This record gives sequence, structure tokens and C-alpha cells, in this order.
Amino acid sequence: MGQGYSHLTLEERCRLRCMMEQGLSKTEMARRLGRHRATIHREFERNSNVSGYRPDGAARLARARKLRGSRIERSARLGLYVEDRIAMGWSPEQIAGRMELEELEHRVSAGSICRHACSPAGRRAGLPRQLAQRKAKRAGEGAPAPAHPRSRTASRSAKGLKRQGFAPSSGTGKAIRCISGASATFS
Repeated sequence: MGQGYSHLTLEERCRLRCMMEQGLSKTEMARRLGRHRATIHREFERNSNVSGYRPDGAARLARARKLRGSRIERSARLGLYVEDRIAMGWSPEQIAGRMELEELEHRVSAGSICRHACSPAGRRAGLPRQLAQRKAKRAGEGAPAPAHPRSRTASRSAKGLKRQGFAPSSGTGKAIRCISGASATFS
């Protein structure tokens, strides 16, 4: 996962309100608070109401969102859909893609499905064990060599080259590709 982050505190929200009243830009507010400007923008988008931005109301809204839980946990129908697909061996990406294709009323991203599977509710349902496993990554340095290493064309035998559609040219030691059964040589 990415870097950790901390939520805005009530004190930071009060400072935001003061800076907003001073007419500062969101970029300047972010710089003064030591936050990313997208954090400030999201704060105003999510926690403003018709009367504007209020720090105490913003803190209440943020706490309510946190306690509300994920969309998958709140919707029994959506939870069953996701858990059934995981039980069938589908990956989170496949489930999210199918939801988009079927234009379901409630859709969630692959990341949300992974977070649900690893949440306490998902662990109780045994979802992490049912998630499709990734393919093994390529071997790094120090790993055993492959059973049949590739070799350069120059080191192959003439018989092997002919079998693969190559013919050795005369005198140069190089091979050229045969096109429709005809062989060619360098002059």
C-alpha cells in the first residue's frame, strides 16, 4: 500500500475556516497546513453544506463516514454478489469489470473489493483464503536457470536451423530466414 496518512484534526479544520475567510487559495492553505492541495479540495467538497464550510460539522460528517462502513458491508445484495464471485474464484478485477459491463446499480472498484475481503467482516467470512492468487513473479538473480535456455542462432547446428526455417549462408557463418521455402545467401 501507499504512504500512511492522518485525517484532518478539528484544529486544522478551524485553521482552514480562518484561511478561507481570509480569501487564501486552496494551494496556499495546503502549504500552510503541510498537506497536499487535493486533501484540502476534498475536505471542502465532502464536508461543506448549503451554509458553507463549518469545522465542527465537517468533523461530524467525517466521523459519520468512517463509522458508516463500506458500501459492500452496507448493502446485503452487493455483499452477496461480491462474496459469491469470490467463492467462484473470480479476482477482484474481474468482479469490478463484470459489474461495469452489467451496469449494476451499485458498483465498486477492485480496491474496495480487496479492502472488504481483508476487513474483519471479510475475514470472518473466510474471503482472503478464497481470493484468486497472483501468478508467481519471475525469478530474480540467483534463481535456478531455466530447463531449456535460449541459445544464439550462431551456436545452433545447421540441421536445427533448417528445421526452424533458417538456412546457413555460404561462407559467412550467418543464417538468414527462408521465405516460402527459398534460401538466400549474402554475396
